[in-house]
Amino acid sequence: MTTQEEIILAFKKKFGVSIVADKNRLDIDIGYNRADEEKANRYVESFLGNELSIYSNNVLKQSRLSRIVLCNDLASLGKKVAGLADLQWLGLTWFFGNQILIDVAYPLNTYARLVIHHELYHLIDSVDDFNGLYDNAWKKLNSPKFKYNADLPPDSKASAFAGFISTYSMQAVHEDKAETFAHMIVDYKGIEKLAKKDFVLKSKIRRMKELMKTFSSEFDDDFWQARAKASTAAGHW
Repeated sequence: MTTQEEIILAFKKKFGVSIVADKNRLDIDIGYNRADEEKANRYVESFLGNELSIYSNNVLKQSRLSRIVLCNDLASLGKKVAGLADLQWLGLTWFFGNQILIDVAYPLNTYARLVIHHELYHLIDSVDDFNGLYDNAWKKLNSPKFKYNADLPPDSKASAFAGFISTYSMQAVHEDKAETFAHMIVDYKGIEKLAKKDFVLKSKIRRMKELMKTFSSEFDDDFWQARAKASTAAGHW
């Protein structure tokens, strides 16, 4: 029987990314418990590797992803979440790298796949600087009347408009970008189908392709054609 240490070492050798599955954390902003060992092993061996294999190791290196923390009971500011991107600020990413936190208690389904690519995109979005968090050019793709939840007073909520692949996309511009990217990776045919009747969403897909091509030449037409062939229905909520 393969031990967790052997599984983690094999993953590190293949992808150049460390796995941490034996830690607890309780900070003001982030908290989690140690991952169940059996679930963590299964997640790495039968799930996570398949998703990261979509990208080359060069892309993963460019994202400055240094480690993935697998855990249980992941929470951000007291709210339970399936995943988080833990970014290093002030240039420290060059020394310490970025990490993704993932709660392995969730079922290994399409949603779990979306979580991986959503959080990875946050790393990609922050590589050059942190303008991706505010991206006014992306905001201009929306209806002039639309405002993200993050741009509204605390007691207000974003109104429904065209151009969003999920309700969570309306939280903030960087979440909108991450959700769009994740759906393009997992369910390219699905988001393209929706975009045929949604000009704003179509514009966002086109803009995402431009952003990713700027990040790495590997995100070319062949890459997106491959994602179309590998599409898995992810739904729209």
